[in-house]
Amino acid sequence: MQFLEIGRAYFQEEQGLKFLEAVINYILQATEIKTDKLVDSVARISEKGGEIAMTTAEKIRQKGLQKGSQQTMVSLVRNARKKGLSEELIDQFVGVARPRY
Repeated sequence: MQFLEIGRAYFQEEQGLKFLEAVINYILQATEIKTDKLVDSVARISEKGGEIAMTTAEKIRQKGLQKGSQQTMVSLVRNARKKGLSEELIDQFVGVARPRY
């Protein structure tokens, strides 16, 4: 990751750190690079950049977990409906309160 070396001074400024965060986000989502390898590479260039890399990686991981949880919940609700469970019972299982009119 030699391109990081080029930006060493730039990554010390606020605007450079924002750019670095965008680059890290892209790399983590678009490549197969291991997170710890990226964090180590960035941290060698900029301590603050290393922190940003770790934070960005954690945000991406949390988004993935959240998306997975949502997909699982949707699948469970669909299966419960197919099995004939009432909407009220399904709501109780998933913790949803429907408004009562």
